[in-house]
Amino acid sequence: MIAAKFLDDAFYNNAYYARVGGIATAEMNKLELHLLNLVDFRLHVVPEELRRYAEHLFKAAGTPTGMPYAMAAAAAVDTPSPVMQYEPAFAAMAAATATIQQAQQQAAAAAAAAQQAAEIVAEAQRIADAEAAAEAAMNGSTGPRSYAAAVGRPTGN
Repeated sequence: MIAAKFLDDAFYNNAYYARVGGIATAEMNKLELHLLNLVDFRLHVVPEELRRYAEHLFKAAGTPTGMPYAMAAAAAVDTPSPVMQYEPAFAAMAAATATIQQAQQQAAAAAAAAQQAAEIVAEAQRIADAEAAAEAAMNGSTGPRSYAAAVGRPTGN
């Protein structure tokens, strides 16, 4: 969709692409803006950079690392260098994708560690409560009358 808008004067609007894609127009607008932010609104792509990003996508998707015939043939064609030198647009996107994936993995690990810590704290609190109840029972204070009753064991009565 973004490529059509960039390369052609006659293109469909976001509502059309959203309807064809089966998503809400607002979501399409957000996705478009997100992609444009990732490439810093630089839409010119050097063919070599596009090839490297395509390889990155193939690896990330778990498909064979070989490029499809059409892309390999296009990459083999000697293309003239552009008159102006552009900063590669998809390098930033590939780096941002890798950073996001790493952050998601770190967040998942942190959540698992927090859950484990919460379980340890709850177990420690349960043990401390049982010990306090047992000590109170042994000192004759109000509450359970025996250590067995304090820790929740049957007294045999």
